[in-house]
Amino acid sequence: MMARERQIKSERILQGLGVSSGVAIGQAHVRESDGSEIIKYTIPATRIGSEISRLEEAINQARAAVRRSQRRAAQFSDEMAEDMELLFEVHLRILDEGATFTRNVENRIRKELVNVEYAVAEEVRTVAATFASMKDKHLAARAEDIREIGKRLMVFFTRQAQSVSVTHDKNAIIIADEMTPAEAISLNPDYVIGVATNYGGPESHTAIVTRAMGIPSVLGAKDITQHVRSGDTVIVDGKRGKIIINPSKATLRAYTKEQQSFLAENRRLSLLRDQLARTKDGTLINLLANIETEKECDAALNNGAEGVGLLRSEFLYMNRDDIPDEEEQTRFFTSIIKQMNGKPVTIRTLDVGGEKLSNSLVKQLKKAENPALGLRAIRFSLKFPELLEDQFCAILRASLEGEVRILLPMISSLEEIHAAREILRAAAKRLQKRGIGLPVKLPPVGVMIEVPAAAMAVDYLVNDCDFLSIGTNDLTMYTLAIDRGDQEVASLYNPLHPALLQMIRKAGDTGWHHGLSVAVCGEMAGNPDYSALLVGLGIYELSMSPLAVPRVKDCIRRIDTHDARRMVSRITEEARGSSQVRAILDEYNKKLFAE
Repeated sequence: MMARERQIKSERILQGLGVSSGVAIGQAHVRESDGSEIIKYTIPATRIGSEISRLEEAINQARAAVRRSQRRAAQFSDEMAEDMELLFEVHLRILDEGATFTRNVENRIRKELVNVEYAVAEEVRTVAATFASMKDKHLAARAEDIREIGKRLMVFFTRQAQSVSVTHDKNAIIIADEMTPAEAISLNPDYVIGVATNYGGPESHTAIVTRAMGIPSVLGAKDITQHVRSGDTVIVDGKRGKIIINPSKATLRAYTKEQQSFLAENRRLSLLRDQLARTKDGTLINLLANIETEKECDAALNNGAEGVGLLRSEFLYMNRDDIPDEEEQTRFFTSIIKQMNGKPVTIRTLDVGGEKLSNSLVKQLKKAENPALGLRAIRFSLKFPELLEDQFCAILRASLEGEVRILLPMISSLEEIHAAREILRAAAKRLQKRGIGLPVKLPPVGVMIEVPAAAMAVDYLVNDCDFLSIGTNDLTMYTLAIDRGDQEVASLYNPLHPALLQMIRKAGDTGWHHGLSVAVCGEMAGNPDYSALLVGLGIYELSMSPLAVPRVKDCIRRIDTHDARRMVSRITEEARGSSQVRAILDEYNKKLFAE
């Protein structure tokens, strides 16, 4: 009996929220809370100015730290990079002079005559508590953001480095009170294989980061730091949201077997790298990668992408106060084209404005009442044609090294295509006058279908472009009039809305009839659950995060194109809403993966 009691005590299971799937088995490294107590003391009125100066210094240091985190986040791919870019821009806005947070801290110092550390701590506590008490889980998760701002400022006041670097031991599992997105970004997956925290949830940006990095994670496991000691053997079950502390031999065997199965599945998928994404009936589906940086080229090739379907050129403009010149852009594009070893590279022209802010262009980007409907993407480029011409010159020079396509974002009219082509011709003439070689034929020019106007006018647009690329993220937002960043309506964002599916089908059919390739490059492209639907809608080119390519390819190779079309026909005939579309699609996918 005593032996059984000891065994029960030795294994403990805590329940949290699984936010990043997979199984991690390793040694716990408990990151203790710094435990530092913020001491409150009264200051004389004559010291108010110096305390506010300390606040301003801390804010400047914190802003610099945020920008370093932005640069680190840019190394990741696809939607995660965009989400993190948006998050850190929000942090920068909170830290702006004149922002509510800064004003409130200054007011505390002036009115209460308290030291700056205490004023910051109290403001963070008040705002974070307000968010945390909200019933909306999305808004409640924002408490994490304000606490991170407080941490960054306290780093300056206490002169302590903000880091989660624990060890160079392999198989480390981080156990912490909480983890900010910036801290998560700094993790090294070569050493850290799992994360478990007291606080956090699936909607947090920390969860987004760990998912993107492939680190199994469980957040919101209450009091975990009180039950785990550094050196304990810990299992993190990122799928079920469990943390098993000092597992029994039986539990360890079961999870080791599950971990091996998970790794075996990944190895199986890796074997598809050099296989074509061909359906069972022989239809070839072209799988491409969405990238931002040169570092992502290896990931694209290693995961079997057939080229780059979307190179986000705005990365060059982010986190800097100057504008990249033609030479710098040429070097950047050339490097990526060479690294892709002859595979095609589609370069999207500058897409800034809206939620995508750039320090180097902030003077041109005036504040808009509704940024999503304001000066962004092709509208911005046509308003400042000298920037677009420089970019075209760089693309043309780089295109001598390989196959390149030019993609124009957020097109809504023929006039925009004509204006962009005119600037492209001007760029070619400029290079000729300088004696710089050009490709025999100018690169193909395609348009992004991101707004309903383009989707409805696609019959006309195809006469003046060479290919189409459907950006389902923005197209869903604009079609349904839903801002995913607005937590009051974010749950209504649904790419399976029948209206959106009709637009995708129209674009696919129109492109096919005119002999043009039509791609989908939004989140739908990288989700295997949607693969059969897109094929059935007539989409034979998908561009996604490099890491998504193997699973989508595996799904494509299971599909029969005729069956997929019949499934879409059934959706057209029977479905009157998103839930009915989902039901039919789920039924199809269940049979597909059961085979």
